[in-house]
Amino acid sequence: MAATPEDLRIERESYTVTYLEVIKLFSKNPDGLMCVVEGKDTAYYSPRLEQWLVHNNRKMDVFFFDASGRSSVLDVRGAIERNRSLSSAKCMFFVDRDFDLDSPAEDRQDTYITDGYSTEYYYFGRDFIYRVIESEVFENKISANEREIVDNMVDIYSELEKSYLESALDFNSWVLAQRKKMPPRVSLRTLDKIKSVDCCIATRKCSLTITMSDLESLPMRDAHPTSDEISTARDSLMKKDFSTAFRAKQHGFFVLAFINSLCSVINEKSTDLVLDKNVGVQCSSKKFLSDFSRFAVTPKSLVDFFDRYRDAKLAA
Repeated sequence: MAATPEDLRIERESYTVTYLEVIKLFSKNPDGLMCVVEGKDTAYYSPRLEQWLVHNNRKMDVFFFDASGRSSVLDVRGAIERNRSLSSAKCMFFVDRDFDLDSPAEDRQDTYITDGYSTEYYYFGRDFIYRVIESEVFENKISANEREIVDNMVDIYSELEKSYLESALDFNSWVLAQRKKMPPRVSLRTLDKIKSVDCCIATRKCSLTITMSDLESLPMRDAHPTSDEISTARDSLMKKDFSTAFRAKQHGFFVLAFINSLCSVINEKSTDLVLDKNVGVQCSSKKFLSDFSRFAVTPKSLVDFFDRYRDAKLAA
């Protein structure tokens, strides 16, 4: 995807720093496993790789490197491949699929691509929110009488998630249309730093608060998509599963908003979600991936990737 000058500068710096870190650690740990991920995705992949190694009775040093984005990860991969002194290095690369849901996975044994938009995709859904509620609200002690309350909470989550996704269609259509244009790319970093989801369990309402006016006010007007381009992108998204196809950053904001609203209605005793205690869940957008990693789904595709890598690169 095309990027803004600022995005390109950050990714160039990230690529160079990460590549040099790989070289440095490989020189000291030639048998170690070097894993390059996007952004803060180490919080998701690290515990799952460690668990897989234990399950397969393998002991090895594992090092994770956080690159700034997909292109940076792939640049590091290319640099490693061109460096003959790293030909024996054991490396894994992890990237987000982004909006490229129709693109086939790369036929590579060293690169994993998420099933949905990004790793946050594994932090959504009924199973995920059930585990969060069970652990953080009920402290893993759910009585027979409380199980119905938990099921009700999960049903409300599903209802509000559907409302959120419907409200986020225009935003994602605009973003997808912009990504399909020629460079330069409009940066969404400003929007990613603000609370952008209103969620109220008491009223059963949830919506993305980013408006078309907010998007149209972003800089680099020449790079903005036209109404026809947005309409085409919308038609494309309408054919997909919103929960996997939409930009996941804002979806993560929805999860946090739901959890905060859930704690509020429990503590206020204002609905039928009544408990004998007050509850509070420590969560923030900055630590979302790490704080909730233990509740996220581990897809079969990731386990299969680890298995293929073992057979190709880690043969005893």
